[in-house]
Amino acid sequence: MKVLMYCSGINTELRPFSDMMPKSLLPIKGKPILYHNLDWLHKFNVEGIVISSSYRHNQLKMKLDSYKSSIPIHLHREPKIVGTAKTLKNMHYKFDDEPFVFLHGDVLYDFNLDEVYSKHKKKNNTISLICHRGKGINRNKNIVKMQENNENNIDKIIVKPYYTSEYEMIMTSGAFISNPSIHSKITDKHYDLIDDLLPEIVSEIDIIIEQQNKIFYSSNDYIRECKTWSSYDFIYY
Repeated sequence: MKVLMYCSGINTELRPFSDMMPKSLLPIKGKPILYHNLDWLHKFNVEGIVISSSYRHNQLKMKLDSYKSSIPIHLHREPKIVGTAKTLKNMHYKFDDEPFVFLHGDVLYDFNLDEVYSKHKKKNNTISLICHRGKGINRNKNIVKMQENNENNIDKIIVKPYYTSEYEMIMTSGAFISNPSIHSKITDKHYDLIDDLLPEIVSEIDIIIEQQNKIFYSSNDYIRECKTWSSYDFIYY
């Protein structure tokens, strides 16, 4: 399988940390989030990784140059931040022969990718959307609402709602597996794949719940995760 990892965004929700470096390079236990994800990908049947960058590209390149990988890694630079939809459109020729994995490089992933990929191929829907269950909805989270009369089908994707809830809900995790047919669905009006495109094609989406992923919606989320975090770690990683 092939992987497209998006590491281009500014990630303003993690300021002031992301003012100094891309969110994907922020350290967790002394190692950049990017390295954690690359180590994780090496556990599975991954034949190639494309990493898209823009914001502070040179920092990302320097880190990748220092990373020893048995999987071919191609760093793709966008001249400006164009969003995940445009990035995939620009790179479609690398992912037009088989289902591929899309990941956000600033999320810590820890699920069995081979199993999820196999589930997607068996169902053969356009997209298998990786989700998790959680509470405390805020504007940085997307909610997946299932149909009341058919819990296997999506009713709609609610993009970054402003309300909060005490009840557990299904939330997107910034990752999915897609068939190449997604390329033909991306238009100029789509900026973000999960926010803009996927809500339009919910009938073509299956969801897979994986609870192991860690997403940082705020600087406080990041600090809570970094129990060994210090200013020294931040400067040198």
